[in-house]
This record gives sequence, C-alpha cells and structure tokens, in this order.
Amino acid sequence: MLMKCFASRRPDDGRTKLVVAPGWIKTEMGGDEATYTIEETIPLVADMLEKNHGRPGLRYVDRFDATLPW
Repeated sequence: MLMKCFASRRPDDGRTKLVVAPGWIKTEMGGDEATYTIEETIPLVADMLEKNHGRPGLRYVDRFDATLPW
C-alpha cells in the first residue's frame, strides 16, 4: 500500500517501482519448511530487476516477472 500511495502522488515520476514477491524462501523468517532456497531465488529476482530497469511505473511482480494482482 505504501508504494501505491507513493506512486499515485508522483504520477510524472519516470522511475521503475517494483514490489517483489520472491516466493516462500528458506530463511530464519521463512523457516525450514519453505519451498525455495536463497540460492534458487536471488538469481531469478536479480534477472527480473535487470529486465525491468528503465521501465517506468509501479508493478507488483514475482521472481519470474509475472504481474501479480494487488
């Protein structure tokens, strides 16, 4: 919600704004039952960020760059 408010107050801002849902990651917070490891997820997130560089607007995406519903 914070990013949606930020973006709506700056409609002429040409920067890329992404809210990323990386998946359920095996971390201290995600726990051992999580589906993915950091090593599996971070390269996908990095590729997705690179692909969106210079693409203006706000989007909610997953690690595969699929747009997710708000």
